[in-house]
Amino acid sequence: MASLEDLFKEAGEDNFATNIVKLADSKDFPTWDQCDTPEEKGLNTWLNMIVKESGDHVKPILSAAVAAGRYAHPIALKGAGKDNATNLRFDKDHDFNPPASRMDYDGYSEMEKLDAVEAWYKDPSQKNLDAVLIAPDKTRQMNTWDPGMKPGPDRMWQWFTEVGQLCAMGITNHQDGTDAEGPEGWPRSQCAIRSVIAAYKSIQQPEGDRAKELNALGKAIFKGFE
Repeated sequence: MASLEDLFKEAGEDNFATNIVKLADSKDFPTWDQCDTPEEKGLNTWLNMIVKESGDHVKPILSAAVAAGRYAHPIALKGAGKDNATNLRFDKDHDFNPPASRMDYDGYSEMEKLDAVEAWYKDPSQKNLDAVLIAPDKTRQMNTWDPGMKPGPDRMWQWFTEVGQLCAMGITNHQDGTDAEGPEGWPRSQCAIRSVIAAYKSIQQPEGDRAKELNALGKAIFKGFE
C-alpha cells in the first residue's frame, strides 16, 4: 500500500479521478451504501487507505475532510441560493469564538463545525476540544440520505448539510462506533470519510463532469494535507 504522503500527493495529480475509479470494486474496506458512482466508491476506498496508513493519528483524515468542505462550500452555496443556504445554515451565522459563542442544542453552522475541527487538530487543547464537543447538531433526526430526503441530481448541494456535521463527529464519536442508530453509532474515522464523500456529492452539477469535479476536490485535499 502507498505511504500516507504518496496518497495525498496522488490527490493533487491530474489523473486522480482515473486512479480513484480503479479502486471502485475494491473489497478491502466496507463501502458506504450512499456511494452511488464509481468515483464515490473509489473515493471511499482511497479515504479508508488514508485512515489505515495514519494509524492512531486522526489529523490526516480530518484535514482531508476540512479541506474538502472548504472547497465545496462556495459551490454548494451557489447551487443552494441564499435563502436555502441560510435556512440550512451552510455559512457562518455568528462570530465564532469557541466554546462560548454557541452553547445551544442546535450546534454550529456547517462552516463553523469545520472551523472548530481545524482549530482542534492544529491545537488539541481542552478549550478547542470543548468547542468541537458542542459543534454537532444533537437534535438532528433526519439525514440527507434518508428515504424521501435524498436529493436528485439538481439538488446535490443539499449534501453540504452533512459535511461539517460528519466532520465534527469524526472527533466526538466513539473511536470504534457504538450500537446507536445512524451516524451517532459510526466510528470516528468513518464519519470523517463520509464527510469528504458528502462534500464531493455537494459539488456535483446536473450535467457536470464527475472526473473533473473529483480532480478539483483532490487538489484541494492535497493542498490541505496536514
